[in-house]
Amino acid sequence: MARLTAIYAALVGVALAAFFPITIAAQSTTDVTFREQVQMPGVVLAPGVYHFTLSNDRKAVSIADASHRIIKTVKVVEVSRDQNGPRVTMRPSVSGAPPQVAAFYSTGSTRGVEFIYSPAAK
Repeated sequence: MARLTAIYAALVGVALAAFFPITIAAQSTTDVTFREQVQMPGVVLAPGVYHFTLSNDRKAVSIADASHRIIKTVKVVEVSRDQNGPRVTMRPSVSGAPPQVAAFYSTGSTRGVEFIYSPAAK
């Protein structure tokens, strides 16, 4: 009887999976090393290694330090470019402030995300 119950449960699970497919999207993490201070929306990062984790919905990036402690989560928009280029793109420094991180791309990809700064920060 227990064996029939297990078989029945497995068949029900397969049937439900056919009608209600589940998609599990893995989060994407990119490690970035900065050799000088840089600005991100709402925070200045000291030189060092940081982990950028893109949310499953691709609308936010969590920035963590080398110890994986989350420093900040910022909004992003998806962008693309015509050809491969640097993993991280920067905006120039203004009035002596550290340069802003504009966007980042996966290695070898033309798709990436651009960080959303408040209008006063640009």
